Amino acid sequence: MFSTLDVLVCICALTSFFWLFIQRIARSSLRFRCREIPGPAGLPLIGNLWDIPTDFPWLVYKRMSNIHDSDIIRLNALGNNIVVINTIDIAMDLFEKRSSLYSDRPPMVMLTELVGAWWGIAFRRYGTGWRDTRKAFHLEFHPSAVKRFRPVEEQSTREFLQNLLVDPADFMVHIRHLAGTTIMKVSFGIDVKPRDDPFIEIGERAIEAVSATGNAGVYMVDMFPLCGYFVSSASAEQALIDRIWRKLVDAMYHTPYQIFRERWGDGWATDSAAASLMEKVDGITQDPVYAEEVMKSALGSMYAAGADTTVSATSSFFLAMVLYPEVQKKAQREVDKVLGGTRLPTFSDISSIPAMLHDEAMYPEPHKFDPDRHLKDGKINPAVRDPSAMAFGFGRRICPGRYMARESMWLTVASVLATMDIGMAIGEDGRPIVPDETYRQGMLCFPKPFRCTIVPRSKEHEDLILTSGTL
Repeated sequence: MFSTLDVLVCICALTSFFWLFIQRIARSSLRFRCREIPGPAGLPLIGNLWDIPTDFPWLVYKRMSNIHDSDIIRLNALGNNIVVINTIDIAMDLFEKRSSLYSDRPPMVMLTELVGAWWGIAFRRYGTGWRDTRKAFHLEFHPSAVKRFRPVEEQSTREFLQNLLVDPADFMVHIRHLAGTTIMKVSFGIDVKPRDDPFIEIGERAIEAVSATGNAGVYMVDMFPLCGYFVSSASAEQALIDRIWRKLVDAMYHTPYQIFRERWGDGWATDSAAASLMEKVDGITQDPVYAEEVMKSALGSMYAAGADTTVSATSSFFLAMVLYPEVQKKAQREVDKVLGGTRLPTFSDISSIPAMLHDEAMYPEPHKFDPDRHLKDGKINPAVRDPSAMAFGFGRRICPGRYMARESMWLTVASVLATMDIGMAIGEDGRPIVPDETYRQGMLCFPKPFRCTIVPRSKEHEDLILTSGTL
């Protein structure tokens, strides 16, 4: 006697093979054009399905690129062509100069339909909804607009330093709190709790779900979208999606906006991006239902941004300072030249403090942490390409929050360097504990948990932190 699940699995398998047959016929001309792009040989029917990496994909694809002596390679998995670009010049040529052709996203069924992250700017298909959401985001985060959020960023950074002073062992908690408190205040005008805040918890766990489901080729449903309609609600995977992942992603989309709407109108959160958008959204659409969707998508994307890349970048900075103390000391000397050890940095110092991927032609020894590669005679070397030209993406898909992200990271890094010494933790045997340099895998990358010591550089620096609580 076959169970319902067995029958559904068989239906899914048959449907998948039929889908593959149709795909192979419909895409024959595309495959012909793609044959000119080199890549690993595939197996019959499934192609390169087993070649798609789940761990460190950028390193695996770079090795493939070296093997085939090509900066652009192709894989074909179950009839789906995957083109991998390994140099910025090709990326710029396609995504900047030909952005009208290469600004869409492939269907991400697991992430957008089953997990429910369809509203994220980074994941939406190219079209009216994506354009309007991005326009709303840009209205609040273009270079001139983000300046009004600087007092919030400076206050959050002061509180971050004080938290490090009180409880340095929980530095990762403080990093998440720094990112969360800044983005919630800026986006919705919401003040988060010092500990165990529900918004920060929702953001962290929702981003874990997005990271787990956003990698191309990991889930069969992304190769065969029809499989999504036959997954049994009784299966463990579907239960996980329904009860945990989708609930978290939905909460990120709905909850903070609902709280804002309940309080808005009483003079609350007037300086937030949400309040500003309420007055500007008529310039995007006159449909009130669609206007609310655009606002929620833009604000939810802001919320998500505060829970992923900012946390990853800040924790990576701490890891780098632990592993490369000589770089930390050199950076501190540069900061001291401007601040003199008598005050904390502000955004007015950006022009005074000098700014601190894997293409060996552009960055020799790309795996070596060497900020000096960007400097010449103590100044930024214009001959070395700015890594932010790649870090924030390309063309119409470039990160719309990049201006605030760069400012926030600058202030955090400069403030920590100005006041704190970061070093290796000492084990019970009296020896330094060298952190693992590897990262947790997924669509988003974070350093694996590590221990370190964080102490004020002097009694004067400690007093500076303690007296900086209010601006």
